[in-house]
Amino acid sequence: MDFGPGAVGFYELKILNGVGAIVATSGLQNLMPSAAYMNYNLMVNVPAYGAAPNDVYAAFIEINVAAAAFDGSIAIGFVDDVEVNGTTVPAPASLAFAGVLGLIGLRRRR
Repeated sequence: MDFGPGAVGFYELKILNGVGAIVATSGLQNLMPSAAYMNYNLMVNVPAYGAAPNDVYAAFIEINVAAAAFDGSIAIGFVDDVEVNGTTVPAPASLAFAGVLGLIGLRRRR
């Protein structure tokens, strides 16, 4: 990122469900000007994976870089190697249901 005086940069990770509705967002995050390669890591929580429209998700990264409103101000940004990883976490209700099934199974066994 190359920012001149007064220039700013922001990014935001948005997660969309199967109908294109935004179901999670990281909120605006600052881009730090640097001549070196930078890593940015975010974590957002999305609704439990299940029936439509939450049966598929898409990640959308919005990047805004703006120069100041005077001569000589610059703002340049380059992006590469974007990686989005997801981890499925069971919903609390699913865990409770599994626990109840386990208790029923133990009771029948005795």
